[in-house]
Amino acid sequence: MSLAEDRRSRKRQNYDRRKRNCDFPEKNMPVTETSKANLKPFKPGDDPRRNKKGRAVNSFDQLRREWLKIWNETMLDSSGKPIVDEATGREMTRLIARMRIATSSRNVKEFETALAYAYGKPKEQIDLTSGGEKIEITIKGFDDIAED
Repeated sequence: MSLAEDRRSRKRQNYDRRKRNCDFPEKNMPVTETSKANLKPFKPGDDPRRNKKGRAVNSFDQLRREWLKIWNETMLDSSGKPIVDEATGREMTRLIARMRIATSSRNVKEFETALAYAYGKPKEQIDLTSGGEKIEITIKGFDDIAED
């Protein structure tokens, strides 16, 4: 088998795999009377499947609290003493250390992100012109169409 034939074969296998796993179950599974019988609409009033309470209260909030704990941890040196920020004289937290790294980074994207969070992202303008000239839009009403 040549290299080109091998590539075509692999492409065909990937295509077949994607086709089998597509997002349209009605194309993948035959609809039978049994499968139709398993479909049950929600009942008005109390239905045990309905989530009346909404999302779990602690799911996102708990994760956020954990992140805040980690970011606010005091950085320690090798001897276990807190690292003091020379600019402010306060103990350095993980967040402040990370911000200092971002602002002194050679990575342009990292520096842009730090600036965007500190001062806000600058306004981006989109030019909707054709060759530097404005696009004229004419909206015709029903009466204008009848005259044409």
